Amino acid sequence: RSFYLHEFALVVLFFYCLSYADQWYVNLFGFLEDKRWAHWLNRTVNFGIAVALFFAIRWGVSVIVAEISHA
Repeated sequence: RSFYLHEFALVVLFFYCLSYADQWYVNLFGFLEDKRWAHWLNRTVNFGIAVALFFAIRWGVSVIVAEISHA
């Protein structure tokens, strides 16, 4: 029973934290002449950052939930 509560709390906190991750956009290639190429390079970079944030948030939320469940 405790395991399911832990997993539910993990999912809730994860989605709460993830909801703030869509408020940015990194435009590293705006200087390029070919705007289509710049757009796809920016998308690739932003997707990579989003994946890294996903795993960082998942790890952080897991640590937080584990600490709360031990209290």
